Amino acid sequence: MHPSLVESIPLSPWDETIQALERRIATPQYSGKTLATYRHWTRSFRDFLEEKDPAR
Repeated sequence: MHPSLVESIPLSPWDETIQALERRIATPQYSGKTLATYRHWTRSFRDFLEEKDPAR
């Protein structure tokens, strides 16, 4: 995807949450498998909540 298109698409609250999680996991240098597992469980939780805002 072209970089200018990526910048113009607003992120959903869940996308922002997953990006914040990725930044937090990358800081202490966890393995890629750990990040993939956290991502999976975060998305499963999102689906369980039926995409309700994660801040609520």
